[in-house]
Amino acid sequence: MKTKFFTVARENYAPDKVDACIGPPLSALEEDLLSAIGNGEKYGLEIAKALTDANGKVRQFSPGSLYPTLRRLESKEYVESRWGDDDDGTDMRGGARRRYYRVTESGLKKLWQTRDYRDRLVLENFSLEPVTSFRH
Repeated sequence: MKTKFFTVARENYAPDKVDACIGPPLSALEEDLLSAIGNGEKYGLEIAKALTDANGKVRQFSPGSLYPTLRRLESKEYVESRWGDDDDGTDMRGGARRRYYRVTESGLKKLWQTRDYRDRLVLENFSLEPVTSFRH
């Protein structure tokens, strides 16, 4: 199911179907957060867990940067958030309500534009020949 969503999303936001990327691409953390949220809703600790689970020590992630970056993405209208309902107590953790985030259409568009930009950057600057040695 996820594969179908992302295949359709990638086709809908292919570079030839959208305007050129306005402004700078997403930062690595912004890209990771949008990817971690995916096509559903997640609250902060779920997003942090998704980053930690997928990390494999590839990127450093500071939990203190999670919420400021989510707020920045929200101010750019790349994510929307809502407070969870606490009627049945499932949206409470230690007395605090959960805030849920979801990627907006413009956030998904920006995510694909950033990924396409980074793909082009690599393809245009690296040959397909394997690197066998480096000169010092």
